[in-house]
Amino acid sequence: MIKDNKCLIGEDDAHPGRWALPGGRIDKGEDREIAFRRELIEEINLSEFKVIELIDYHAWHNNEIARASVIFLIEADIDTIQAGEEFSQLKWVEEKDLDNYNFIWDHAVQAIKKGFKVYRNIQ
Repeated sequence: MIKDNKCLIGEDDAHPGRWALPGGRIDKGEDREIAFRRELIEEINLSEFKVIELIDYHAWHNNEIARASVIFLIEADIDTIQAGEEFSQLKWVEEKDLDNYNFIWDHAVQAIKKGFKVYRNIQ
């Protein structure tokens, strides 16, 4: 989510000082869109949103396990947002400040910067 030229990030409750984008994993047999909606409800209490555009995807190996992420730019009413159990806090961060945060996912800053670019182009 990008609003007023700031992106929403959360501090991971299990890893203090490490930051992430709201989202999560797909359960076995779960539809990807249902999983995305479920994760946003769990992590930031957001149930109503519109997917604007696919921003980025990335695949890598972590401890011999194949991992992948997909990043979407979404539009939503931010008045309902609040940190769920997985985040100790949420922050709205300007693009110029992204490098000051220690993200759990190494590709996060690059993906978020792509999101800012798309956001500027649709404004």
